[in-house]
Amino acid sequence: MHIFILVSIVTTLVAAHGDPVITAQCASFPRAEQRPNTARANQLGMNQTWYAQMPCTNMTGGTKTTGNQLQDYIQTQWSARKSGFYAPEDVSFVTDPFSSNSTSDDSAVMRVYYQKGSYTPKGSDQDVTGGCQFYMSPFQGQAFRKGLVRYDVAFAENFDWVKGGKLPGIFGGSHGTRGCTGGDMADGDNCFSVRLMWRENGQGEAYAYLPPSNHDLCHTQGIMCNDEFGTSLGRGYLQFERQTWSTIEIFVQMDDIDRPNGILRVWQDNRPVIFIEGLSFRTINYFAVSDILFSTFYGGGSSDYAATNDTYAYFRNIQFSVGDPETLVEPPSMASLSSTSPILLIVLCFISCLLSL
Repeated sequence: MHIFILVSIVTTLVAAHGDPVITAQCASFPRAEQRPNTARANQLGMNQTWYAQMPCTNMTGGTKTTGNQLQDYIQTQWSARKSGFYAPEDVSFVTDPFSSNSTSDDSAVMRVYYQKGSYTPKGSDQDVTGGCQFYMSPFQGQAFRKGLVRYDVAFAENFDWVKGGKLPGIFGGSHGTRGCTGGDMADGDNCFSVRLMWRENGQGEAYAYLPPSNHDLCHTQGIMCNDEFGTSLGRGYLQFERQTWSTIEIFVQMDDIDRPNGILRVWQDNRPVIFIEGLSFRTINYFAVSDILFSTFYGGGSSDYAATNDTYAYFRNIQFSVGDPETLVEPPSMASLSSTSPILLIVLCFISCLLSL
């Protein structure tokens, strides 16, 4: 396995060469559309890019007990799955508080609320909530060898880093699959995920759920493995500040089944900060890159990660570029179920219920 981690010494914050200036876009039509690739996406050989359209007016998330127009918007405009959508009531679309370069006074950015005491993401014993999580599948369940997630993130003036928290990234799993978060480990034939985390004092890292075949990573400088949760990759190689936008780009290239040649790259404000080769994301091609995992909350799974005050993070210019569509193998369990008669399935279900009594 060949593993490299780069820490760039370049500090100039510029747009990638050849990129158009990205300005806020808002949706006043039925569904978001695909747009031309960025220079980075072209450089990486991407075939198409999807942009998450912001609403043209501000919007709040409602409550747990009332209808949620915002959740409907994210599900229809952003192709978010209904299952696994956590805490839409903590999401709003608001006027950009940090920039004045939007194309319209009505254009919005996404704001996520973290309530004091919240973590992991469901919170403390008092059911304090904060953050949100959902899976976006804008390419209708297709799978790809390569994926690039790009977004801007900013933090409120009173944002306390505490011990850390999650930021969005890339997910791959068979259609409709969730997991590879919250201690639901990757085993090589279920899923993978690569998100970012902020850490103490605004430091950042990549945070990945990878199969056990990557055990050599644990002996590499800058990498910390955990048998019960994700692997920290390059802690401190990113740095976040409050009240300023930072552009994040996360690139994953899947491995071949017969050799560990997967790739992970991360850029912050056009600076290459993490570059790892020789990764294994899977042991069989049941899945590939498929979703944006929009995941952000304090934690960590214990109260020492909890938010110390009510605060916010902001997101804009959310993009998902993909390349090289893959034809997947159907898992044996699913293939056998699809050919099983309905009567037999009912009998099997009845037996299973009896055994569970």
